[in-house]
Amino acid sequence: MVVSHNISAMNAQRQLGGTEMKKGKDAEKLSSGYKVNGGETTLQG
Repeated sequence: MVVSHNISAMNAQRQLGGTEMKKGKDAEKLSSGYKVNGGETTLQG
């Protein structure tokens, strides 16, 4: 039996997981009153 792996798809899936996690954190910050702008996050008040 031969097992083949689609390395490109595995890497894409890993990258997507990280992107989804960051997007969730940014949405959480925005809903709590944080301003997410570029690489800088500041509290608006």
